Amino acid sequence: MSPTEKSTIEVAQPTSKDIVETLDIEPTLSAKEEAPKWPSVPTLSVDEVVSQAVKESNSAVKEPFQFKKPIRRAAVIGTGPAGVPTIKALHAQGIEVRAFDRNPKAGGIWAYSDAPSAKPKMPSTELAPKSKNVAPVVGIHEETVELTNEVEKSLLEQYPASACYKDLYTNTPIKITEYIDFPGDHSKTYMWHQEFQDYLSRYLTHFGLDSLIEYNTNVEHVYKAKDEEGSECWHLTLCKSERVEGNKIHVKRWTETFDAVAIATGIHQNPKIPAFEFLEEFDARWPEKCSHSKQYRIPEPFRDLNVLVVGGHTSAVDITRHLEGISKNVYLSYRGPREIESNILGLIRTGVPESTIIMPALTSLSNADGLVDGTVKFIDGQTLENIDRIVFCTGFTSDYSFLDDLIIEDHDEYVKLGHESVSVPATDGQTVFNSYRHLFFIPDPTLTFIGAPPNLTTVPFFDYQARAVARVWAGKALLPTQKNMFSYTKEYKPVCYPLSFGAEPELLRCEDLVVWLNSHAEALGHTDLPPVLNHNKWMDTVWAHAVPNFRNDSDAKLAEVKERVKLRMASA
Repeated sequence: MSPTEKSTIEVAQPTSKDIVETLDIEPTLSAKEEAPKWPSVPTLSVDEVVSQAVKESNSAVKEPFQFKKPIRRAAVIGTGPAGVPTIKALHAQGIEVRAFDRNPKAGGIWAYSDAPSAKPKMPSTELAPKSKNVAPVVGIHEETVELTNEVEKSLLEQYPASACYKDLYTNTPIKITEYIDFPGDHSKTYMWHQEFQDYLSRYLTHFGLDSLIEYNTNVEHVYKAKDEEGSECWHLTLCKSERVEGNKIHVKRWTETFDAVAIATGIHQNPKIPAFEFLEEFDARWPEKCSHSKQYRIPEPFRDLNVLVVGGHTSAVDITRHLEGISKNVYLSYRGPREIESNILGLIRTGVPESTIIMPALTSLSNADGLVDGTVKFIDGQTLENIDRIVFCTGFTSDYSFLDDLIIEDHDEYVKLGHESVSVPATDGQTVFNSYRHLFFIPDPTLTFIGAPPNLTTVPFFDYQARAVARVWAGKALLPTQKNMFSYTKEYKPVCYPLSFGAEPELLRCEDLVVWLNSHAEALGHTDLPPVLNHNKWMDTVWAHAVPNFRNDSDAKLAEVKERVKLRMASA
């Protein structure tokens, strides 16, 4: 296949007319017009975003970062909403791609399994992975072992289930969730998790990418070293486990080398549970009472129980809605006021059932005297003595354990050491501080982090990130020098409030990447590349319908959830 043929996927990008026809909407914004104002006012205007992008783009053209060698072979870790478009974008640019996912199918967090992951440590606050001491693998090592309890436990640790629960559905309309070059089913508003997982699988098949992926494959270790020819490259130690005849597991371990690695595992991986006072002691005494939302699957086990849900964002609200009418009493505890600055999170909170009892912030798993007797205490001194279950919906961190000890988790330590002197990724568990445009690892841009921006965003944004990485690695877009990347990263102004969500925030976030890619395609003479379009310029009417109808649409979907639960309970 010629390089021209390999780039046909990108050449086939929809035009502005295609976008409008696919979404079945009227174009209301020209390329020069700004998006409508939304409740969360953006930090920058469209003109300021363009100006910032042009400044950095021109700098890169004048003084580009020089890769030590061409990038011909790349690994993608993860086949969720961020990994799927990354595979496609790299393949479209003629780069040989190998993708790895520890799940048996594509989907990432949307790949559901009935069995939840193992219960996390209580509390769980560590962000940095600890050394696994994974020895380099030379050649291919294969063995078939009996599926004993010990082996099964080990597999659960290596291949943990996602946080997807049985009645989970997308909470953004399909027109906002879909990739612009692969329309979804517009006859419905939201998708069940299995429908979205199927959408991602069909996307891979449609673009001929299935053969590039190894499923059931855990990436154990990612490190850089010289290959047999003395060239420095990335080494991935891989372990594939598959059930074979009878009660046996076939295990294969090997190492592959790559010029570049795209990490697209997302930010919803490791449960994060704050160190509430006496939590460890409480959990040791009543281990069956505490869990994290990652373990939640169905509401039935909470029937007729008093349940405390800790957290105030999406999963906490969703679980209280699912428990309504099932549990005896549902309490919801979160920090701060009910009204919050984020327009979308504030809207989500309006869905908390009237029967849910709102409590202030949880402070201690003890009584007022500090005794661990089953009582829980809140910041205002209130206590509850009759809690049967506690579900911590307190967030997640990324899982970069395959990077071994190549992580700094303390931002203050990172600043103290000096941005430019830190040669390993520094992260708070979500974004990587020393990454350019929240994508490229500045000390070595052959390593990227896709799908982990420090803000709310929609699935199509990951496609723009993927295109950026693919074009840079293919030499069709440029990065500034490392010095300038560090400088721009320190000076970077968020285009809008991180928790803003809507037409204008999405327009601004994507415009930053669109201006950069298009200006470089023109400057470098890549006339064969079609212009990257910011589809959000045609999305204001979609958002204008989605936001005011969110509550009604969400309640309608919840009614379907209730009916599903009712049928399950009747047949149990």
